[in-house]
Amino acid sequence: MVQDAGFRRQTSGFFQHRILFSGKIDIKQFGVSGKGDSDDTEKINAAIDSIYRLGGGTILFTPGVYNVRTVHLKSNVWLYLEKGATIQALKGGDAPELTWFSSRKYRSGLSPTDMGPYLNPENWLTKQDVGHTYFRNAMFTAERQDNIKIIGNGYITGNGNLVTSDKVMDNAPDNRSDKMFSLSYAAVLR
Repeated sequence: MVQDAGFRRQTSGFFQHRILFSGKIDIKQFGVSGKGDSDDTEKINAAIDSIYRLGGGTILFTPGVYNVRTVHLKSNVWLYLEKGATIQALKGGDAPELTWFSSRKYRSGLSPTDMGPYLNPENWLTKQDVGHTYFRNAMFTAERQDNIKIIGNGYITGNGNLVTSDKVMDNAPDNRSDKMFSLSYAAVLR
């Protein structure tokens, strides 16, 4: 049996069994202050990744303010926000995934090699907003993950830093986050 950060792992026999930590691990143990005076994105994502690699668990956000750009949620990792805990968005979330449509020259039809979606006026890309085309430019995102929960009595806010516009791709790269949550190919969400 191996002890690792409060988790017990059975390592004997043919299969390795994991016994998950059933309590809550305070996010402050990962160097996050909760004072609202810094960008906590990297440390929160590192905490989520660490708990994910151990098999899962619950991360506790005690009262305080946590500033984030884009949080990458992972399977079997739950976030518990106590009353008085606030996770708020900063400008500069992850950029939308790269596609030929994310290039302004293609969208405007100015490319010398490809006229882009406007060559065919029935193209679906000309008829929907980018919120349904791009998924990674969100405050919280997960792709192909399951058993994700964000629970508790805390507060999550875009803090005026999430944009809502069909022309979000015309904004500066640090101002293209247009969703609070974007979960694609995800299951068992609470």
